[in-house]
Amino acid sequence: MDTTYLYILIKKLQNQLNLVSIVSQPNIIAPSTVNYNSNFTLSATGSYTSFKDNGGSIDYYEWVLPDNTVVHNNSITYTAPDNSHIGEILVFKCRAVDTFNNKSLYTEFNVIIAN
Repeated sequence: MDTTYLYILIKKLQNQLNLVSIVSQPNIIAPSTVNYNSNFTLSATGSYTSFKDNGGSIDYYEWVLPDNTVVHNNSITYTAPDNSHIGEILVFKCRAVDTFNNKSLYTEFNVIIAN
């Protein structure tokens, strides 16, 4: 079966049924609470693509930072804001993108700024 035909068929089914995930959402590993002004790392893992048998793989992870900056990397290091932000929640979003440019849904991860 032609790979292009198979790809188009899977995409159509995904859109019609909204049940099939071509790329799975990543798991995010990070602290849920950090001290103000500290550096911390968030890592994305565990995503897979349905096109593995056709040479597909996860190409990169796309992060949306709290200020809406977009970064492509497996992990990111972020600096928590100053003590005027204690108690605030930083929201990070991440999705996986495969070598065929299929994208997973975003996984959200919240980090609380502490004293």
